[in-house]
Amino acid sequence: MEITNEFIKVRHIFVNKTAYWNDVVGIGFLPNNNITYGVVTKEKLLRQQQFLTRLIDILFSHGPCALVIPLALLPHIDIDRLILTIENKIVIQDV
Repeated sequence: MEITNEFIKVRHIFVNKTAYWNDVVGIGFLPNNNITYGVVTKEKLLRQQQFLTRLIDILFSHGPCALVIPLALLPHIDIDRLILTIENKIVIQDV
């Protein structure tokens, strides 16, 4: 995982995704799941408004989350500090 002033990037075996802070509209744990943290972007929300895309997203993805952070795969990460860092990056971009 990489966090900069411009983006957050998550990489593991099958995933290499980047979300730019100026595109992030929400963050939080996925429903019924306290081990996966999601980042919601404007683009992903707009795509979900289209019926077919929304159906595919519901069936094969994590809803409106453009980027998910599987916390179970990052045992060395301080989760509270990670969440605070992400929240601070979003707040800074909103100002």
